[in-house]
Amino acid sequence: MSRSSSSSSNSSSHSKNISRSSKSSRSSSSVAEAVRVVEIHVVVLVVVVVVVVVVVVVVVVNVVVMVIVVISHDGFRVL
Repeated sequence: MSRSSSSSSNSSSHSKNISRSSKSSRSSSSVAEAVRVVEIHVVVLVVVVVVVVVVVVVVVVNVVVMVIVVISHDGFRVL
């Protein structure tokens, strides 16, 4: 009788260990997935910031060049 109860207790603890290990592997995989998602978001954010900076620089350079051309063509008479 005691032998069967110890056997059932062992199998119960074994199943608990299996469920714990599967939970920990699931949590570590979810952490890895979360880190991957954050890395993707950071890369996208960096690309967007670089594109915005490039667009702003191009617009500023175009405005400066246009002002220089207008000033040099018409003298200092702007409009």
